[in-house]
Amino acid sequence: MHWHIDSLSNKIILSCQCPKDTGNSFFSPEWFGVGLTLVGLIFTILWQIRETRKAEKRRQDDLISLESQRASDLRNLQAQRSEDQTNLERTRAKSIRSDWFKSEIYSKSTLSIGTYFKDLYSLRAQINTSDLSDNQRKDLIDFVKSCRRNNLDPFLDTLLFFDKPFYLAIRDLSENLEEKIINSIDDESLKLNLRKTFDDHIRFPINEAQSRLFGWIYSYSGEFESLSN
Repeated sequence: MHWHIDSLSNKIILSCQCPKDTGNSFFSPEWFGVGLTLVGLIFTILWQIRETRKAEKRRQDDLISLESQRASDLRNLQAQRSEDQTNLERTRAKSIRSDWFKSEIYSKSTLSIGTYFKDLYSLRAQINTSDLSDNQRKDLIDFVKSCRRNNLDPFLDTLLFFDKPFYLAIRDLSENLEEKIINSIDDESLKLNLRKTFDDHIRFPINEAQSRLFGWIYSYSGEFESLSN
């Protein structure tokens, strides 16, 4: 028995020359050899078919994986472009807001903000005795409250409708400063007419608040992001 491949039909052609009948049984050595050859050929064909199918499946899986990767890359690229465009628009909007704040809000309040801190510093000259009377303390406390009310509140009222987080930060800063100064004035144990005592309890808190406020203003980029700035 032997086989060959037909080049035109791409088929396997089997040819078998059966052994001559010698009068032996089907399980004679001649027939047994033919059977083994046939079984081996069948297994070879089946194995080749199996390997061909496996290779085709791998190829299809690779194509699916490649298409999936391409689709994922395209989605990522589109998402990145969208994010870049959003960031660009946000940066432009912040730049416009920053310019508007400095030209239309802060520039019109520069004098009043400066007056606010200047008036608070003037407490040094107003406190000229170590034993303040109740009336003197009351007058000084009223004066401290008027500093914010007359000079800083108009700026804050405008800022509220422009950038609420920024407004809240400055409001809290000024309220905390006012509370510290009032508590110091109201503390009878403090001799605020002494320079060191005045500096520790009034001037240094004013310096800190002033530095922080102007730091926020000068670094404002159109969006107040952190109270720790």
